[in-house]
Amino acid sequence: EYVAVLEQRCSDMQAENTELKKNLQDCHALIIAERIDPGNFSFLYFYFVDQYTVSRNLMSELKLFDEVAREHGTRLAEVQNTMRSLKEARETLHLNRETFCVDAEEMERAIEEAERQLME
Repeated sequence: EYVAVLEQRCSDMQAENTELKKNLQDCHALIIAERIDPGNFSFLYFYFVDQYTVSRNLMSELKLFDEVAREHGTRLAEVQNTMRSLKEARETLHLNRETFCVDAEEMERAIEEAERQLME
């Protein structure tokens, strides 16, 4: 469940990062196409810096998510291996129990046969 939440968060951040990159490209194209006055450039500069910072933060979060997801994947594989081993052990125990029951029934029949022969 936690992995699913992290995957959704990653997907959301990737979508937001893609949107921010598109906005940056659009702004760059607008500056070039409109030949924006350098006097207004300081506002755009701070806007781009803000967008860049947000983008970097998203990338950092994506890297963190990747690390956490890999750790969870490793743990999941370990749990799956443990569960597989336990299932195999349970099946072996079940087979041993069946074999024991068959052996016990055969021994019981042999004892009854021996008692019957002694009584004769």
